Amino acid sequence: MNCLIINASPNPRSNTQFLSLATKKLLEEEGLNAKVLNFENYDLPLGSLGKFDEHKPSLFQKTLIENTSEASVIFIFSPEYNWLPTPEIINLINLFAKKSNQSMFDNKVFALAGVSSGRGGRTPALVLNQMLNKVLSFLNFESVVSSKIFESQFTQNCVDPSGKLLDNEGYNQGLKNYLDFTIKIANKWFNS
Repeated sequence: MNCLIINASPNPRSNTQFLSLATKKLLEEEGLNAKVLNFENYDLPLGSLGKFDEHKPSLFQKTLIENTSEASVIFIFSPEYNWLPTPEIINLINLFAKKSNQSMFDNKVFALAGVSSGRGGRTPALVLNQMLNKVLSFLNFESVVSSKIFESQFTQNCVDPSGKLLDNEGYNQGLKNYLDFTIKIANKWFNS
């Protein structure tokens, strides 16, 4: 099973990056293929200011399309910016959510997490959940958004910059439960 972790933070040394690396390690320990797609080279035009040229994609755009198309499970991790997901991930969904990009959204399991340096993280995941469910329903794609979200709170105290989980039993168990649940849903979805 191919898993893609979308790190929706453009900051290369963000808590979201640290969680993405930790998730990749945990998935690989379970024998799954996992990649991280970072937004530090994000160059998608704003939906209202220009259109994406699918015949001349940049390296980031090409990687985005290929990795989402190849993935069975797509984790989207967004830091909390004023209680919302990053503008970059919202723009990505707005720009690419259409029938011509079916391979990026159809026959997938999506799993969401919000990342905070304090007591936050829930709202970005809930907003992304609503957006993705609307897109999948409207476009009649056969995908599922996992009902279990992960709230990564006080992330800097729980994961180091290399993606190593620190000694926080509650956080570590919560992340493991989230990943186990997502993989269980994916196994049911793809093996039914």
